[in-house]
Amino acid sequence: GISNSSVATKWRSCEEAGGRSTSGEVGSYHCGGYVWEIPFDWSKEEAEGMITDLVSLPFIDREATRAVIFEFFSYNIDYDVFATFTLLMEATAGGAWISSRSFDVFQVWTHFSLGAMILGPLFLLHTGYFVYRLVKDISRDIKRAREQAAQEYKAQHYGGIG
Repeated sequence: GISNSSVATKWRSCEEAGGRSTSGEVGSYHCGGYVWEIPFDWSKEEAEGMITDLVSLPFIDREATRAVIFEFFSYNIDYDVFATFTLLMEATAGGAWISSRSFDVFQVWTHFSLGAMILGPLFLLHTGYFVYRLVKDISRDIKRAREQAAQEYKAQHYGGIG
């Protein structure tokens, strides 16, 4: 379950929470609030226990709660990408709850990405140069073939007068 009950009662500012603002159907919400974090090294059972404890806490009340946001991250080692899942539940003025969700995939930029960032444009320039040379050589060969065909035509029709 929740190992530190003081976390459940302490409000955190945006800077302390380290989050970002979220917008939904009813409104926009700054990143401050009551924050619970499940460490990456916790087992599935520990995380489920914390979520069960959160549901039983009286932090969601009809008077003060405007929104509840669950955000979690996942890493896919096969594609070297992270995914963020955001589930947002918003309280309307009439007391109804509206839920929405978002899903984003992103790569974390590391020093290994720098090489790909540099080599990509260099490869494009290299390939572009060879395409330019190919087009230039083909157009030169077409020009020579036309000139040769014109000379042969003149030789056949005008007896070599040119």
